[in-house]
Amino acid sequence: MKSRGFTRSMEDLCVYLKRMSNEVFSLIILVLYVDDMLIAAKDKSKVEKVKAQLSAEFSMKDLGPAKRILGMEIHRDVKGGRLWLTQGKYTRKVLEKFNMLDAKLVGTPGKSFQASTLNSILSNRCYGERVDVEGSL
Repeated sequence: MKSRGFTRSMEDLCVYLKRMSNEVFSLIILVLYVDDMLIAAKDKSKVEKVKAQLSAEFSMKDLGPAKRILGMEIHRDVKGGRLWLTQGKYTRKVLEKFNMLDAKLVGTPGKSFQASTLNSILSNRCYGERVDVEGSL
């Protein structure tokens, strides 16, 4: 990925970033995990360009717009310019595993987490495509 101009994130080594221009938030986010890849950018044509470059080098299968990755559901409100993640199915699975589906709900102390910076980055429209990299990594 580095040879294609991507920089590896120091916070998460599975995440690569590439600035496309000097415009604010003009970047591509690429997430690699085993044989799954998620490509996200504000401009869908940038996603398509990266997919074309990578498919010329690797055997890939385009799975279309991402709905889930790493146990998280991806939700989009295109008109409202919002993108968010949930882990409802994973949470339910953990609660079932430990027989805690009937446990009492307790509020979390402190302020709720809001990814306002991420909302700014992904404002308007964000196109995320999930790609299966078949045995290439």
